[in-house]
Amino acid sequence: MKKYVSLLLAGLLIGSVCMSGCGSGEPDKEAAPAAGEDQSGQVAKGTDAPAQGKESKDGEADSSQMLIGIACYSADEYQKSWLDTFEAAAEKKGNIKVVSTNADANVEKQVSDVESLIAQNPDVIILRAVDADGLAASVDACVTAGIPVVASSYEVNNDKIAAWVGANQKDNGTLQGEYLQGILESNPEMKMNLCYIWGGFGLTGTQERYDGLIDPFVNNLKADGRGELLAEKAGNWSASDAMALTEDWIQSFPDMNVIVCQNDEMAAGAANALKAANVDMDQFYLLGIDGSANGQQYIRDGLIDATIWTDLNDEISTNLDVAVKAAGGETYADPVYLNSYKLMTKDNIDELLGSK
Repeated sequence: MKKYVSLLLAGLLIGSVCMSGCGSGEPDKEAAPAAGEDQSGQVAKGTDAPAQGKESKDGEADSSQMLIGIACYSADEYQKSWLDTFEAAAEKKGNIKVVSTNADANVEKQVSDVESLIAQNPDVIILRAVDADGLAASVDACVTAGIPVVASSYEVNNDKIAAWVGANQKDNGTLQGEYLQGILESNPEMKMNLCYIWGGFGLTGTQERYDGLIDPFVNNLKADGRGELLAEKAGNWSASDAMALTEDWIQSFPDMNVIVCQNDEMAAGAANALKAANVDMDQFYLLGIDGSANGQQYIRDGLIDATIWTDLNDEISTNLDVAVKAAGGETYADPVYLNSYKLMTKDNIDELLGSK
């Protein structure tokens, strides 16, 4: 019987950015570059030249067109969908141009990306930050240039931002833990031997996702004698990297029966390895985050049990509205919270997608 389902122009960068991983005492954790699966570098959608500004068809400045710069942390499947949805919403709203960059989950790259966006003189910059501390000076550079910054989804440790929009990344991990806890409660004799695949170490968002699962679920799991965290490593947001990790773990941990991933691409890679090894997926639990199109298909196929889905239409509508208001000089003293993270399983996928 199938498992029970009950869950971001600093001209000079002074010093160096320290990318530190999580607790040094965790098993099998090793530092790895946290790169998105797409290694194409800077993306500049809507512009052909890096310093192109707002111009009308006759080549003169178009003061009526709003230019929104977006500094993306990466270019995995979810981020591409996020950006595509934002561009479509901006086009529908009218007279808004979008330029964007891709940091490949690298702090130094994103600092350079923001510098490039400042040179294009946008009306506002949306910063999906790789690291809360590493991008703080970039916010100062934007403000000095007279460009308001909206921090989206990921925190930036700078009180000069015009607004922060998002839901707490920790909620992703919390929902994963609540899902697994429900399974345990329905199977009193069961033990969970869990392995964890990070997107990358030393990043604010990935740390928050991890913390949401570890405290309290994994900590309680071990304390209650119901299982343990066997290993954790970085899969670099990549399906192929996660597949290789899973292949190794199948050999190293024959009692492993749970893998939790920080995105759906890595969960898909893990699923492919498990399937190839003829693992009984009715007795194995595999979780992702994002609710991507690929992740949705794997859920329908019974290969991924749950993911944390984000209602992009709701999230993008709020981000765009706040960005437009920030460009007009409005600031937000309080965070603009989203309620867009929802547990997606085979049981509720059609209901969730029908609500879009």
